[in-house]
Amino acid sequence: MTHARQQALTRCRQSTLPFALLLILACVAGPVWAARTPQVVEVESAYVELHSGPGRGYPVFHTVERGGSVVLLKRRTDWFKIRTEDGVEGWVDRRAIEQGALPGAPLEGGRDAAFDDYLERKFEAGFATGDFDGDQVFNFRAGYRFNQHFMAELALSEVSGTFSSSTLWDANLAVMPLTVWRLSPFFTLGFGRFKNDPKGVLVEDTSTEDWSANAGLGVRAYLARRFILRADYRHYVVLIDDNSNEDFDQWTIGFSVFF
Repeated sequence: MTHARQQALTRCRQSTLPFALLLILACVAGPVWAARTPQVVEVESAYVELHSGPGRGYPVFHTVERGGSVVLLKRRTDWFKIRTEDGVEGWVDRRAIEQGALPGAPLEGGRDAAFDDYLERKFEAGFATGDFDGDQVFNFRAGYRFNQHFMAELALSEVSGTFSSSTLWDANLAVMPLTVWRLSPFFTLGFGRFKNDPKGVLVEDTSTEDWSANAGLGVRAYLARRFILRADYRHYVVLIDDNSNEDFDQWTIGFSVFF
């Protein structure tokens, strides 16, 4: 990496523009892509009772009589959250829903409880490793998901090169357009600090620290329980001064846990 910093500085590339356009498209089209057709089930028993929560310990506050239809929203273990024709939402025992399902028809609202937890996660933390412009990089990150399609992330990356080591601190915004998929893409855009420390092999080298901007894309794959497999590509532009910069590419793969 030291050799790259000793080369003549190049003009700023336009490579971040396509990523910015993708982010805009994701913001606009995300809710449309993530939409799915809800499943409707007809009540076959004399009536079903709606509880205020997913368990018999929660009080019954509404009933739906035979012939009425309900929309499946999500599942918690053996309980479904449903919406009635009148717009009332509550929780119903799984067996009551299965009686009204068509024979052989899968319950589309019947995702497993662990996957529902994944869809409603708020916090993520993870570790990844990969390549940073030819050198090995280790990445630690933490994120807060403040709505269905957006997550704020903080990341620390350590790059170990032959002649120098580098540290990157990043603050990023991640856009997730397809939130209900187990395998889903995302886009990132952010800024941070880039610090390069020579290892003393070349005495004329000095430590440098500059602002950086980055744009990237990646994919998340929900595995099981609270584990996520994640792969990222990120392009960095280190802002040396008003007229020059340096560009780096980073590829990583790793695991995250959510809370």
